[in-house]
Formats: sequence, C-alpha cells, structure tokens
Amino acid sequence: MHYMHLMDDDEPTPEFPEVKEYLDKGRIKAVKDKVQDIILDVLEHEYDLMLADVNDLVVRHACDRAAKFIDKIMSGDEEAAILALGGGELSRRDIFGAAYPQYCRDGVFKTSGVELRETLIANHKELLVNERIKDLEAIVEGLVNENNRLQQKLAF
Repeated sequence: MHYMHLMDDDEPTPEFPEVKEYLDKGRIKAVKDKVQDIILDVLEHEYDLMLADVNDLVVRHACDRAAKFIDKIMSGDEEAAILALGGGELSRRDIFGAAYPQYCRDGVFKTSGVELRETLIANHKELLVNERIKDLEAIVEGLVNENNRLQQKLAF
C-alpha cells in the first residue's frame, strides 16, 4: 500500500525513506502480531458482551413466559394448569393415542407428569391442605376485622 501524508494545501508529501529503513521485516511482523493481538482482544471482549446480552435476553424471555403461564393458570385456564402439573393425554398415552403399558421390565411405568402429581400428593398433601386452611383463616380474619371496623364507624 502506498501511504501519503496530505499537507494543508492538499499536495502529497514524499514518503519517508528513513521510516522504511527502520521498519525491517522483523519489526513489521512484530507490529502485525501486536495489531492482531489487539484485534483479537477487542473481538473477545465484544463476544463476551454479546454473549452476556444474549444470556440476559434468554433469561428475561423465560421469566416473561413463566409469568404469563402462571397468569394463565391463575385466571382459570384449565389447559395451562394441566400442563403445569404434567397432565393431559400425552402424560398417559403415547403419540399414537395408545395407553402406556402399566408394567415394564423394571416395574410400573410412570411418565414424569404422573410422577410429579404422585409426588405432590404424597409429599405435600398436608402442606397444600394446611396452606389452603391458612388462606381461608386469613380471609375470615380480614372479614372480621373489616366488620369490626365498620361497626365502630357506625357506633359514632
């Protein structure tokens, strides 16, 4: 490549032979290597930044999807609730619609949805019942407090 320096009057200046003499092949290779190292460092840094951005976007997207899924369940979407509990026909039947055989070589066959529902009931039945009882107790307490407040207001 031919490099020229432009002066204020836009006339090219002659090349500097002393620079050419200084930059022998070894020095040129060292400069090229240093430039390549700098470029690789910049590219690695940019790659790390892009990877972090992509990871952040994936996590945000997954959280958004999970929140929307929970909102559907909470709004009464039965299909979403069935999916959340690993239910539905695909948890009991194969892709052709045939019921899964109940017995395999290693014992009774259970899909992950069946195992999830079984585990929830087996391990957390009292927890679920107790939490629901606590929910209802809190509702009753809140209604009693509101009733007492309104009665006091009327007593003036």
